[in-house]
Amino acid sequence: MAAVALSNGTEIGGFRLQNVIGRGGFGITYRAEEKNSGQVYAIKEYLPEDFAERAETGYVSASFGHGDTYERGLQAFITEANILKELPRRKGLVRVRGAFERSGTAYCVMEFIEGDSLDRMAQRLIRTYGHIPQALLVELVTSVCWALEALHREHLIHRDVKPANIMLRRNGEPVLIDFGAARRLSRREKKEMIFTRSYAAIEQIPPEMSGFGRDFAEGPWTDLYALSVVLYQLVARKLPPDAMTRARAVLSGRSDPYEPLSQKQELTQGEDAYDPEFLEAIDHGCGLMPKQRIQNASYFAERIAPDAWKQMQQNQSDEAYYTEEEDWTMDAQNQTHKPRAKLLLLCSVLIASAFALLYYVYDIEKLN
Repeated sequence: MAAVALSNGTEIGGFRLQNVIGRGGFGITYRAEEKNSGQVYAIKEYLPEDFAERAETGYVSASFGHGDTYERGLQAFITEANILKELPRRKGLVRVRGAFERSGTAYCVMEFIEGDSLDRMAQRLIRTYGHIPQALLVELVTSVCWALEALHREHLIHRDVKPANIMLRRNGEPVLIDFGAARRLSRREKKEMIFTRSYAAIEQIPPEMSGFGRDFAEGPWTDLYALSVVLYQLVARKLPPDAMTRARAVLSGRSDPYEPLSQKQELTQGEDAYDPEFLEAIDHGCGLMPKQRIQNASYFAERIAPDAWKQMQQNQSDEAYYTEEEDWTMDAQNQTHKPRAKLLLLCSVLIASAFALLYYVYDIEKLN
């Protein structure tokens, strides 16, 4: 059963909740206004639906028998949010302001992205182009990999990369959001039962469910598997078999049911064809076992989009992209956002124009 969201207008931690903008297995995300400044933020509430429940008073507690799991997740949620707020600002990475605790749970305050999620935008792209052009996927890969590289450098993994967690700003810039499942690489603990099955790598699945009977280490390759599945879905217009299904097939002596994109002639021929190297890199990233995959975000981006990645590295250093850091601290006395620098928008004109047109058409459709 889906967790009950807080009512619109609820005030918590100096914020007034306006409406729900997303929900998943890890919690609920709200659009919220800071009462003092009027600034709009996105606030993620820790509310794992499989082992937490909300009372009529609004207080959140662990479901029966899940106290330890809930508490571990809660502390990890708070710790990771406060680590993420210290990351340098860079393209493709949502800005995290910090976290606070209320009513038995915790809330992560993030930048509110004006735009739409990739899962919604993909359908408009297909209606407009008949497929999703490789040029747009290149923009997606370079931005998300740039964000993942920053996370991985700090020994963090996102663990829930999927279309619903990739936002597209109005100028077309992809932004990775929702760090409710993020974990430190160095932490060794029992695997949790929360993951998005379609995009989860085999190492995220508890051994008793995967059938392998052993743990596989999570790492950058875990996020890259999920990103590769996203790309597969956008190119083929369908998801590949999930890792659990593939593992069970292999363990039973059958062939891996994964169908390589690079072997699909309809994707490599004609005016709308994708480069074979592009498809091969996606297949590589979708390897079932961790050692079969590309191991880091930089190399993955080089394989997928070598020219765009090289340009990104030249133009998008933290110092070049943001002229000065911003103060996004969570201060109980003065919870305000004090930007001291303007964002230098460096998305390509053609990509930005394409997405802007899509948003314009979508707005017109809504009016009609």
